[in-house]
Amino acid sequence: MIGRAAAGPLGDVCVAVLDGPVDVAHPALAGADLRVIESLVPNRPGPGPMSAHGTHVASLIFGRPGSPVRGIAPHSRGLIIPVFADDGSPLTQWDLARAIEIAVREGADVINVSGGERSATGAPDDLLARALRLCEDSGVLVVAATGNDGLDAVQVPAAVPSVLAVGACAADGKPLPTNNWGEPYRTNGVLAPGHGLVGAVPGGGTAARSGSSFAAPVVTGAAALLLAAARGAGADPTPAAIRDVVLRTAADAPADAADHARYLEGLLDLGAAYEAIAGTPGRPAVRSVEGDEEYMSITDAVPTGAPAPEAAAPATGVVAACADAGAQATCGCTTAAPGYVYAIGSIGWDFGTEARRDGFIQQMDGQVAPDGRELPGNPYDPAQLAAYLRENPWVSDKVIWTVTLEGRTPIYALEAEVPFGMDWGGPRPPAENGEPYDVPFYPPVSVVHKTFRDAILGQTLRPDNADYVARVSIPGTLTNRTVRLFTGQRVPVVQVHARGLYTWNEAVLVNSLVEQINSDRATRDATPVDEARVRMLIQAFLDKVYYQFRNLGQSGPDRALNYAATNAFELTQALANGFLSGRLVPHSRNEPEPLYALDDITVAKSRYERPDSESYDVTLTFMDPENDRQARVAYLITVDVSDVLPVSLDSPRQFIIGR
Repeated sequence: MIGRAAAGPLGDVCVAVLDGPVDVAHPALAGADLRVIESLVPNRPGPGPMSAHGTHVASLIFGRPGSPVRGIAPHSRGLIIPVFADDGSPLTQWDLARAIEIAVREGADVINVSGGERSATGAPDDLLARALRLCEDSGVLVVAATGNDGLDAVQVPAAVPSVLAVGACAADGKPLPTNNWGEPYRTNGVLAPGHGLVGAVPGGGTAARSGSSFAAPVVTGAAALLLAAARGAGADPTPAAIRDVVLRTAADAPADAADHARYLEGLLDLGAAYEAIAGTPGRPAVRSVEGDEEYMSITDAVPTGAPAPEAAAPATGVVAACADAGAQATCGCTTAAPGYVYAIGSIGWDFGTEARRDGFIQQMDGQVAPDGRELPGNPYDPAQLAAYLRENPWVSDKVIWTVTLEGRTPIYALEAEVPFGMDWGGPRPPAENGEPYDVPFYPPVSVVHKTFRDAILGQTLRPDNADYVARVSIPGTLTNRTVRLFTGQRVPVVQVHARGLYTWNEAVLVNSLVEQINSDRATRDATPVDEARVRMLIQAFLDKVYYQFRNLGQSGPDRALNYAATNAFELTQALANGFLSGRLVPHSRNEPEPLYALDDITVAKSRYERPDSESYDVTLTFMDPENDRQARVAYLITVDVSDVLPVSLDSPRQFIIGR
């Protein structure tokens, strides 16, 4: 016995389904403990292919005993997070990462992704890889479909080693001809029933469908049962440990199989996995609320009968649902779950529609070309747009402000918190002597909008310019809204808080650091530092933070990391200490004291917790770039991210890491 009603061990297991919209009113899901989080796509199920896909997948997990569809783990708690849209809007790996992070934040133990993007290497984009590492660190298991192209090919996220990949087999255990296989799946994938599985259809009916999309929820449900079994027996394994049990107990391919690679690691054997978890043989069972025992054997839960589908054409460039033949729609992003964001990026802007853009063109002053021709205003020119907004600040909220990664890919739309944060774009009249100022006066403008306006201009300057803006740190709150950009992409809207909004000015930082480092060296009769050397170290610091550790600024660890990097940049003494770490490490007196560079940043859950807080230890490690055998120096900062603006709990602690 592995559970007692929904409040028992199985009710303590939370399963997130990242798929199309789900008809939660379907009779098969009546009474299921489901919570819909409209993070990327509104949960408005209709007759489209992704609604059919998402409803079918959800019913295979949560379908109630006695209903038209009996799911594998009907008494588990469910999170429905739509990501695939019926209109065919594209879902990027970045948006899939966003949904995975939301699922982790909302308490998921297991995440089902019946979709993926074809990959030649099996390596995900950096942001998706970061979201999957968050799952590893948080003890969350991701189950993903292998794809239905009938090829020796892999897709992400299924090909990522930490993910449990699932392919489809027929009732006799033979892989479906549409099932994908590939080298990564030989160590992280299993086959599960995926032929003619009867599931719910939006509106109340049922249908039988085939493919790895529908084998994946079979394994997801099995993982939930096994996790509940372990907890019911008094153990507390991580979901990742359940993954290892599933792989370890998978049945081998038949000895006479023509191609063992098609069997991946083997066939799902729930009985053997249950025995490994519970220590006793027998089929896992769950007791319903009414007290009737429902035995959840795989063959009972997934009736067959439909023919296997033909191989479907692969979707490219986006994460696609692994549906059966003919269902090749991809997904989009329309709404966001509430939460905090602390992002680092560049400020971009958009107009959404041609009409909005043309309105700006007609209102802006024209320009005179070098050959004397009169040209209309160009709202895509940062200098022209900044000048127009300076004179007309009341239209600042008509621009769709965005934060972008790498200066080109928007991840959020930004709006100013209202009605606070007003500032002046220029001097306030009159002067103290009653006379008007002899310089232009600009009306009041939101501090947030003023920062955005100045940033788009500052981002175009040379790094040695005093007004150059390298990056912007943006604290804010996710809303339940999205905005459609001119390209058709939808991004979540973040309400930006003026408190904590900060522009990274590289030139000012270089000058300040040169002054501090030289002051420190002067006290020890050391050689003054070369300004070019400091500029190079700062550029390396920026590149490390922005490229190697780039993230959505949405999860707790990423918000802590981004705040710590901003804090080091803003409080120049902290960064100066990092560059001056060489003074803490013994070195030859015949050599100049080395300047250290940022080597690594790590984030771990802090053991130092205040009531109602969420704290992380961020460790910045500095090294001698010219001698990697020299000891490293680490600076640990504890950051509390429980409020919209993270705060450090203590001054940085430093320690030496020997080689």
